[in-house]
Amino acid sequence: MNHLFKQNAIQELVKYNKCLLSVTILLAAANIIAIMAAQLQKKKSGY
Repeated sequence: MNHLFKQNAIQELVKYNKCLLSVTILLAAANIIAIMAAQLQKKKSGY
C-alpha cells in the first residue's frame, strides 16, 4: 500500500512539474515576443 501511495505521489509531482514547465515556456515565449516588439518600436521611432 505504501509503495502505491509513493507511486501516486510521484505521478502527481510529474503532472505538477509538466504544468510548471508549460507555464514557464509560455511566459518565455511571451517575453521574447514582447522584446521583439519593443525592438521594432525603437527602430520605427528612430532611437
